[in-house]
Amino acid sequence: MAILEASETQANLRVAFATEILASRRYQAFAEQAETDGNPEAAALFRSISDCRCANADAHLQALEPPGTRSTAYHLRAAIMDEDADRYPAMARKAREEGFGDIALGLETLAKAGRVRADRLRRELASMM
Repeated sequence: MAILEASETQANLRVAFATEILASRRYQAFAEQAETDGNPEAAALFRSISDCRCANADAHLQALEPPGTRSTAYHLRAAIMDEDADRYPAMARKAREEGFGDIALGLETLAKAGRVRADRLRRELASMM
């Protein structure tokens, strides 16, 4: 049997997962706007497609990390790394340089929230040890 780890297929699945999650969230936003615009039929269509895209993402995640193959501690460590891989400060600096102060402020707020989430994850991990 082929090994998924470090394969091009694994990399492709990660891209596919991210693509599906992004599309699902965008369709949810489109549905909200359609509701605001008074078009419930379009909103229902967008939500239906969003649900399909989310199911696709779930399938990709199952292939990447089959249930039962990783522990809660592993997932906590992975989540801490995600939260610590804070790209927002650099994005905020660039937004500020380009004159987008409001966007920079929003990104800085997200960076702070990420640090809070990382601390919560660390505490949870420490409580398991």
